Amino acid sequence: MQMIPLQISDDALESIRAEMLASAKEAFEQTAKQQAFPKFMTKDQAAKYLHVSFKTLQKYVVLGLPVIEVDGIQRLDRNDLDNFYQSHKI
Repeated sequence: MQMIPLQISDDALESIRAEMLASAKEAFEQTAKQQAFPKFMTKDQAAKYLHVSFKTLQKYVVLGLPVIEVDGIQRLDRNDLDNFYQSHKI
């Protein structure tokens, strides 16, 4: 493979570094957010995870957000919450 030399100004290089740092920081924050919540959440936890009200979460359930129920105890899977949002991208 042939190498092509590339000259970048100090300002451009600093801009690239700043953008990469911001992207890495955002990725770490998203990972921390996901780890702060359990895999199976109560409805209150799920609403907080999605940054919506409890009432809005209930609307999401009506729209098809899966709920796990065992012996009357309801939980929502974190993956289902993420997938629900992904499936509603415009």
